[in-house]
Amino acid sequence: MNSNTLIIENSHLQGHWRRIGQGIVTLFFWCLWGYLILPLASPLMSYIGVEIAFIHQVDIYILINILIAVLLVSATMIFSMSLWSFYNYLLHLNTHPIQWPIPKVLAKELATDFNVNLLDLAHWQYSKELNIQLNEQGNIQNVKTNYLETAA
Repeated sequence: MNSNTLIIENSHLQGHWRRIGQGIVTLFFWCLWGYLILPLASPLMSYIGVEIAFIHQVDIYILINILIAVLLVSATMIFSMSLWSFYNYLLHLNTHPIQWPIPKVLAKELATDFNVNLLDLAHWQYSKELNIQLNEQGNIQNVKTNYLETAA
């Protein structure tokens, strides 16, 4: 992997047609999700249908009131979800600025951060299996390794 982050996190690195294609696919799946979630609304719709059939006479004012209620509930949900999304956007805006180029972590820094011997760290990097046991403070307590067999 190169020093760039994933392309999905940098939409400006994507081509114009790729962004359009991904938008169309995303819209398709949102529509599919909406279609699949419709059965959850069927009890409400059947109740409204039963009520209208029971009256035997559909009054236009009842239908308008039902439509207004459904639109108000939908608008409230959409507005609250939009506010929540905007809040999260502002909350995480520039919390972790990306440094270009991404700095490389040296083995010496790793050994210092984890409070381990540099030679042990070098051996662990070439192990096939690494079992690390931590203590309650999160420091390395014990390390068991199975080294790779290198053929000469």
